[in-house]
Amino acid sequence: MARETSIANRIAELAQDMGYSRQRDSSKLSGSEYLSLAHERLPGTTLKVRVSDHDLPQSYGPPGDYDVYGKGRTSGNGIHWSDAVAHMAGRVKEEVPALAQREITRRANEEREAQQREAQELRHSPAYQEGRLEAKYPEEWKAAVAMSGRERSAARKALSARYEQEHPGHLSWAPYLKPDAAPQSQAAAMPGGMTP
Repeated sequence: MARETSIANRIAELAQDMGYSRQRDSSKLSGSEYLSLAHERLPGTTLKVRVSDHDLPQSYGPPGDYDVYGKGRTSGNGIHWSDAVAHMAGRVKEEVPALAQREITRRANEEREAQQREAQELRHSPAYQEGRLEAKYPEEWKAAVAMSGRERSAARKALSARYEQEHPGHLSWAPYLKPDAAPQSQAAAMPGGMTP
């Protein structure tokens, strides 16, 4: 079964559970699926749903009320099937079906975790950490950058060690820069985790 058919089936079943009547059609040129949905609380209105793995060419005009991306992801001009179902539920004052709500929650959690990973990676990047040193000690940083080779490296290490003393755990690489620090893992070097 094509992914578009599976998603169209899911939308059709959930819409029917919310009281929508449905009609179904398939494209003769692609794997796109089409649903026409009506509800007694929306007299004279037929909602059009297109489930496809590609954007509709502009020459075809608007795809309808919901253009659902067949791969199940928000991509191109499409929306995720669970967002379409949640919106349809709202239009007829029904609760969002549990399956759609779980998918919305799962996607929100994935997005939040991705943002947290990105922030963590940023905090570990040398550019971010050097930016903290530059913001905290602008004159010393300017002088260190103007130095050459080993002097510059020694000045940066000194600023890192100073910052780490004032703000323990904020620079993930600072423990490696202290001449008297014993080698340790990055996890051991950051008690309580990093803070922005």
